[in-house]
Amino acid sequence: MRTLLVSATLATLVSGCSTAVAGHAKPLPDLDVSRFTDKPCSLITPSQLNQLGDFETPVPQQEPGKSMCKLNPRRVFKPGYSLSVRQDSLFESGRENTKGAPVYRETEVAGYPAFSYSGSDIGGVCSTVVRSSSRSSIQVTVVGEPEVSPELADACSATEKTAAVVVTNLK
Repeated sequence: MRTLLVSATLATLVSGCSTAVAGHAKPLPDLDVSRFTDKPCSLITPSQLNQLGDFETPVPQQEPGKSMCKLNPRRVFKPGYSLSVRQDSLFESGRENTKGAPVYRETEVAGYPAFSYSGSDIGGVCSTVVRSSSRSSIQVTVVGEPEVSPELADACSATEKTAAVVVTNLK
């Protein structure tokens, strides 16, 4: 029975059809990010954006393998965000490459494997990357001044919270 269970789990992981998360009886379904490749600013609704802060009109940007939405604050010194969709399999290598960052933690966002990291341990900057499938991920980054925005003293909590909203929208 144990061999059968291990074999079934490995087959699911190798197939790339779902995202396995430790502690879950069933693998989570992949999140389809392809519909946001051409419109990354649709990852978050206008109502959700208003709850996050007061932003200028979101600005979509395209890079090879990556679609991004820049959320620039209307007021100087308020935090700015970027939301990204990656259509590649860089989640695992990204996680390995950031483990040495001054701030690094592995976590789950809305049940999906994720990691958060920052090149600074003084707050105000963080990125959270969520594995949406074996070939894609989403990333939420915040940049701001923790002295002006106290919620950014733990900027990774802010990006994890926003990433959870994005994951919910993808479901």
